[in-house]
Amino acid sequence: MNSQFNQQRQNARSLRRAFTLVEMLVAMTLVLLMMTLFGEIFSLATGSMNLQRAIAENDQQIRTLTTVLRGDLQKRTFRNVVPFFPLENQDDPTTSFHGREGYFYISLNSSNNAVDNVLQFTVRSTILDELIDDTPYYGAATTLGGSAAFLANGNQPEHDDGEINPNGAGASTAAEVCYFVRSGNLYRRQLLIREPLAATGADTEQPTRSDGADFFVWNLSASPPAPVLYTGDFWDDFDYAAFSRYAGDQQTGAGFVGTSALSNEYTAGSGGANAVPNGSVPVSLGQSRFRFGFNSRTGISREFGDSTGTFFIGRFTQEETSASNFNYPHMASEVSGGGSVLGDGNPMDAVGTELNDLVDETGGGLPDGRVDEFQRNASTGVSAGARVGEDLLLTNVHEFRIDVWDQRISQYVPIGHSDTTVDGSGAVGDFHTSRQLNSSFAPVGGSSNAFDTWHPAYDRDNADGDWDDTTQPDNPPFRPMTWDPMGISAPVPFNSGPDSFWDQTGMTTYAANDVVFPPTEDANLDGFWDVATEDANSNGQYDKSGPVDVHGRVYSYRCVEAGAGPSISEPPWGSTPGQYHRTADGYLWQVQSNLRPLKAIRITVRFLHRRSGKMRQMTLIQPLTK
Repeated sequence: MNSQFNQQRQNARSLRRAFTLVEMLVAMTLVLLMMTLFGEIFSLATGSMNLQRAIAENDQQIRTLTTVLRGDLQKRTFRNVVPFFPLENQDDPTTSFHGREGYFYISLNSSNNAVDNVLQFTVRSTILDELIDDTPYYGAATTLGGSAAFLANGNQPEHDDGEINPNGAGASTAAEVCYFVRSGNLYRRQLLIREPLAATGADTEQPTRSDGADFFVWNLSASPPAPVLYTGDFWDDFDYAAFSRYAGDQQTGAGFVGTSALSNEYTAGSGGANAVPNGSVPVSLGQSRFRFGFNSRTGISREFGDSTGTFFIGRFTQEETSASNFNYPHMASEVSGGGSVLGDGNPMDAVGTELNDLVDETGGGLPDGRVDEFQRNASTGVSAGARVGEDLLLTNVHEFRIDVWDQRISQYVPIGHSDTTVDGSGAVGDFHTSRQLNSSFAPVGGSSNAFDTWHPAYDRDNADGDWDDTTQPDNPPFRPMTWDPMGISAPVPFNSGPDSFWDQTGMTTYAANDVVFPPTEDANLDGFWDVATEDANSNGQYDKSGPVDVHGRVYSYRCVEAGAGPSISEPPWGSTPGQYHRTADGYLWQVQSNLRPLKAIRITVRFLHRRSGKMRQMTLIQPLTK
């Protein structure tokens, strides 16, 4: 019996050695579920790592952009951002040229377009107020006159970096930099301001041979005039600031911009030679005609392809200026590599040389954001510029917007805004369109929504026809002030007296908080003696030779305490804000700064990071006051 029972138990154990079908299905389901979970976890982990890597790359792009932008702004040469007014005299104790070197330029164009802005200014690495790094700026330079001339000719850009062997590079502590967006790409263009090494014996920024011959001056006796010593493509060979020289309407070569051009001083009565960049007079970058991207003849910025304003250029890229037919500023730009002149030969002239963006360089039929005339074209022999992307800072940019701090309404605004927000006096903001002083200073095809630090002797529009920068210079586009006796760009003080100039007749009684300006014989501050106050010469004509010594409304003078009667004692007109002066007739006056420097700008950059698919925005607020 036991034997039979044991046999049954053994048979049962033998039957239970395999899994049932249900058990197998359950086990497989569990395994598949676990594998799915592990796969999901792995996928999530991988996706998270990729996202974190993309975010890190994105953050690195923002850090790089912020570092570059802020670094340039901290090295700006125009420290005290107060535009010059006409005929401002550097020797006048009430004004100062200190901290106002080079220029600072912002152009916004259309208020409805977030990518047609241009920011351009001069920098100097030796300015250590905010950033102690004094590394100089570097750029391309070509040995002039052949390899043997490197040692023979000390005054050439290849020597500027101090290297004893040719290395294709030059250096300077100063440069022009400009930022702009084209076709979704944010560019930073840098051009060195020439600073020859003293050890080379160079005494001018214009490169010369050992016999003193200028490499970049044409032979004008040839027919037609033509280059002699240098025939290359200038901005392919040299990353240097330069302008085109002229003799009348004849182009006569290129002139390098040197560090002396950072000075905005002028000599009264220097005459009309300053009006045309002919290389024989002091060059100042405060006058826009000497800057990169501006027409040397008119001083107008080129920011669009033509007068329609449909193709925004901003500035020419290094790819375009290194094209075989660009040639400017030393020679005229050409239709082809060796063909006829392109337009009037001046690519900075939007009127005389219209440019297009109709096809891509492979002929695909779609605009590609590059100037057609300076792309590869097999039929005309144009070679595309080899320096592609050297000035590219950021891609996939959807917004590059620059706002300025409007002190009068205490908010960031676009230049030339029409915001109706007002302060207690009922005055609109400092950068309101109604305060535009020079609407003619506008890019062809663009708008006059621009800020420029200007120059005290700059007759850009030549309205009087004499090409003399010191007889009737123009106003800057905007010059914020607290009060303006003429009511042109700021409110007129609400005085109890008849006007805002101190009454020299001694017939006016002033009340507390009245504001006055020193008396002047140029009441409208146009640089001319007013006819009513001039003495007639022997011919009965008024002498309007000027210039008139005016204070330029830099300081205002507030009546703190009124005297017992009319103001008969002229205040000493001090130039220290906050200082008090009591006159013999009992009046107490306080000196007040009347200028409103541009205190800060806000730069907003919005871009798409392709790898993460995320839209990111960077906002940089940069103070411009010391």
